[in-house]
Amino acid sequence: MAAHFIGGKEKAASAFLRHFKQALEDGVESRIEAGLCAFARRPNLFARTVMLNWGLASEAIRLYIDAAGIDKPKIQMLVELASENLAEFGKLLEHPTLADDEVVEEIKPPEDVSFAIRSRRKLSQQRQKEVEESQASLGLELTRRSKSANQTTAHLCLVFATNLCLRFSTTPPREFVHLVIRGTNNPVPYLRVHYLQAFTVVLFKMREQALCGYRYHNYLFGQHVNDKNRSEVLVRKGDGNFTDDFLEAFKKSETPLYMVDAGYPGWLVWGKKFTSYKAEPLSFNSYDEEATSLLDDIGQRLDHKWLSDLFNHLEQEEPNSCRSDCLDLLVHVFYLMHEGKTGISLEDVKELTQMVFGDGNDNDRHRVASKIVGALVKSCHDQPLSTQDRIYEYAAPFILKVVTNNLSPGNLESWLGCLDVITVDRDPRRCYRIVDSLKTLRLGKKHNSIFTDQSTIKLLELLFNNFGWHFEPRQQILDNLLKHMNNPHPTVCQEIGRLLSEIHRTQYHESFESVSKLLEINKNTSDTGILPYKPTQQFKATMKQVFDQLKEWRISQDSESYKSGSRTVLTWLDCTLRSHMCTQLVPFLATPIMEELSHMMDVEGDVEFHILPLDLFMRLPYIPFPCGQVSAFVKTLIELSSMKASWRQRAYALANMGTVSAMSPFLTRADERTALLRAVSEKLVDKAPELKIKPMSRQQRHADGAEAIPGIEHHAAVLELGALVTASVRDDAPLPNWIGEVVELLSKYAAANRGMAARDAGIIVGNFKSSRQASWVDDKKERSLGGMLRNEVEEDIMAPPFAIRGYVWIYKSSISSASRNVHFSMMNAVVLGGSSSAKTLMVSTTSPLSMATQTMGLQLE
Repeated sequence: MAAHFIGGKEKAASAFLRHFKQALEDGVESRIEAGLCAFARRPNLFARTVMLNWGLASEAIRLYIDAAGIDKPKIQMLVELASENLAEFGKLLEHPTLADDEVVEEIKPPEDVSFAIRSRRKLSQQRQKEVEESQASLGLELTRRSKSANQTTAHLCLVFATNLCLRFSTTPPREFVHLVIRGTNNPVPYLRVHYLQAFTVVLFKMREQALCGYRYHNYLFGQHVNDKNRSEVLVRKGDGNFTDDFLEAFKKSETPLYMVDAGYPGWLVWGKKFTSYKAEPLSFNSYDEEATSLLDDIGQRLDHKWLSDLFNHLEQEEPNSCRSDCLDLLVHVFYLMHEGKTGISLEDVKELTQMVFGDGNDNDRHRVASKIVGALVKSCHDQPLSTQDRIYEYAAPFILKVVTNNLSPGNLESWLGCLDVITVDRDPRRCYRIVDSLKTLRLGKKHNSIFTDQSTIKLLELLFNNFGWHFEPRQQILDNLLKHMNNPHPTVCQEIGRLLSEIHRTQYHESFESVSKLLEINKNTSDTGILPYKPTQQFKATMKQVFDQLKEWRISQDSESYKSGSRTVLTWLDCTLRSHMCTQLVPFLATPIMEELSHMMDVEGDVEFHILPLDLFMRLPYIPFPCGQVSAFVKTLIELSSMKASWRQRAYALANMGTVSAMSPFLTRADERTALLRAVSEKLVDKAPELKIKPMSRQQRHADGAEAIPGIEHHAAVLELGALVTASVRDDAPLPNWIGEVVELLSKYAAANRGMAARDAGIIVGNFKSSRQASWVDDKKERSLGGMLRNEVEEDIMAPPFAIRGYVWIYKSSISSASRNVHFSMMNAVVLGGSSSAKTLMVSTTSPLSMATQTMGLQLE
C-alpha cells in the first residue's frame, strides 16, 4: 500500500512517516521496502509533497538515511533509485524574482495594496528565516553523522549536507568545511571523489560571492563588480583599420595595453565597446571579514602533507577518467597559495611535482603531472606579473621539454589536455612563453617519425581551435603543411587535411563596424543579402597551389605522391563539407575539384583509396548553392556524364544530376533543367548496359532469382513469426490464442534444422521463455505451450506457402531483402488484435519498410 501512496496530503504523509519509522525500529524488511518504494516512484508526487513541507522533510530524510544503512540487496537497490528523486533536497528553492516594472504597473490594482504586500513579505521572510535555520541545523547534524557512518550513509549525508550548508548569502559552516578537507584524502576512492567535488564547490562559491560583491542580484546577471582586472574598451567608429590594428596587436608578444580573454568581440559586428582585462593584473582581495577568516582557517589545513596525499591519490585514478574535479580543486588551492593563505609554497609544488613525474617513463605519472602543471599555470593568469613570471619560469620549460622530447602515444592526450586548460578562452599573449615555442613546430624535423608528425599537427590544431582568429602565424604553418601534403603515411595525410580545414575555418571573420552597417550592406547587396564565407585571396592561392601540385604529380605519373597528396586534399575537402563553410568551395567545384576527383576515381588497385573520392563526389550536390551559382556545377556534371570513358563515372555523374534536380529545383534555370533532361535521355542509348537498364526490372530480376533459394524463404518466415511473437508479449495484455502453436512450431524447426534460420528460431523461443518466466506454468496450461499439436493440423514448414496449423502465410514482398528488411519492419509491429473468433490477425507497422507487412496477412484456413 505504501508503494502506491503518492500525492498524499500533510496529515497522511505524517502518518506514513510515523509507520515507516516504526518499521525501521522493528526491522520489518517488507515494510521498509514498501516505504522506500514511496520515495523511488516516478513521478514522485509523494516526495514532492513531503519536501515542500519542511516540518516533514527533515524527518523523511533522517528515515531515508537510516534505511540506507541496512545492508540488504533489495533495500540498497531502492535506496539507489530514491537517491535520484532526492538529489535536489536541501537546495534553495525560492530565489529572488527579477520583475519588469512596466509589467508590474500594468497589472497593479487601482487601490492601495502596499500594506498587504508588506504584511505578506514580512510573513514570508519570517518563515524563510525559520526554514533556513532549520536547514542549517540539519546540515550540521548530517555533517557530524557522516564522520562515523559507513560508505553509503556517509555519501548520502555528504550530498544532503552540501545542499543544506551552501548558500550564496552565507559562508559555509566551518565544521562542514573541515569535513570535506579531510575527506579529500579519504582512503575510499568512491567517497574521496565526492568529498573532492564538495570542497571544489565550497572554494568556487566563496570566490564567486566575493566577485559579485555578495549580492545575489549581481550573481544572477553575471556581474563581477569586484573584479578589478576587468575593463571596457571603446571601439573607434569610422576607422576602417580598427580590425586590422586589433589583429596586428596579437602578433606582438610584449605586454599589450589590454587582454581579450573570453569570447570573440568583433567577429561579426563591433559594438560600442567590448570587455577586456588588464595586461598587468592586480591581486584579488575582495573577501569580507567572515570569508577571509574562513579562508585563513582552510589555508592552515592545506599543508605539504595534505598536498602530497592528494597527488598520491591522483595517481590511483583510472587512466581513462575524464573528470576535471581534481584540476578545478587544484586551481582554487593554487589561488589561495598565490594569495599567501596556505601553508603551501611554490617550492613545495615544484618538489612534489618532480616526485610525481619521476623519470618520465610512466604514463600515469605524466597524467598527474600534466594536471598539476596545467592547474598551476591556469591559476596564475589573474595574478600580478611577478607571480606569473615565477610560475612560467618553472612551468614553461617543464612543458616544452616534455612536448619536444618526451611525448609518446600513451601520454599525448594528457599533455594536450594540459595545454587546453592553459589556452582555452585565453588571450594568446597571456601564455606567450609557451605559445611562441609551440607555433614554431614544423613537420619534417625528424625523418620517418609518424608519431612526431602526428603530435605536431595535433598541438598546432589545438592552438588554432582555442585561439581562433586571434592566432596569427598562419601562412608559415600553411606553407609547411603544403610541402608535406604527400607524406607517405596515410594517417599523417589525414591529420594534415584536418589542420588545413581548421586553419581556414578559424581565419574567417566579418567584423562589420556596427549593426546598422551590417543591415545596410546586406540590403544594398541583394534580396538575400551578402554571401557569407567568401573565399579570400589566400584561400584562392592555396587552392590553385594544391591542385596544380596534384596535376603535376598526376602527369609525371608519381603514383605514391599523387595518392598521398590526394588523400590529404580529400580529407581537407571532407572536413570543409561538414561545416558551414562548405559554400566557400562553390567557385572551385567545376574546376579544379570535380575535374581532379574524376581522375582520382580512375586510380585502380587500391579499393580503400577509390572509396574516398567517390564518397566526396556523391556529397557535392548537397552543398547549399547560393542563388545563381549552380550553373557551372550542372554544366560540369553533364560533361562528365557524356565524355568519361568509365561507365562508373558516368553513372556517378548521372546520380548527382538526379540529386541536383531534386535538391535545387528553384536554383536552376529552365535551360539548365532542359539540358539535364536531355543528358539523362541520352543515357537510354548508352553503350553501357548498366546505365540503360531500368532499376525496377533489375530489382525484380534479383527477387525472382532469390525465390529459388528455399533458405531465404525459410529464414524470412522464421523472422516474421518471431517478430509477431515479440510484438505479442506485453505485460499489459494477455497472450493471443495462436501464440502456443507458433512457439511450438519454431521450437521444432530449431531442433530439426541447422543454419542461421534454425539458430534465430531458437533465440526467439529462448527470449520468449525468459520474458514469460514468472508465468510459464500458467501459460502452458492456458495456451497449451509445450503441448503436442494435433497430427491432423500439423504442416511442414519446409514447403512454401507456409501452412502453420491452419494459418496461411501470404508473403509477396521482395524475398532478397526478407532476411534483413522484413525483420526490422516486423520488430516495430504492434499487434492490434487477433483471436480464433475474429479469424484474422491484424498487424500495423511504424517502420519505413512497411511494404512487407502491408502485403502479408494471416488467415485461418
